[in-house]
Amino acid sequence: MSFIRAAAYWAVLGLLAAVLMGCATAGGPSDVPWNVPQPWEGVPSLPGDQQ
Repeated sequence: MSFIRAAAYWAVLGLLAAVLMGCATAGGPSDVPWNVPQPWEGVPSLPGDQQ
């Protein structure tokens, strides 16, 4: 029973640490052109499909 309690304790502690750390973000502007539309965007996926 002690092993199960210890495992649950460490699991909860790990989940709490993961929640408190949050998400990492980049410090400055990126060189990757995220806002540039891709060539396949705007192309109808089905024949006769109107957008």
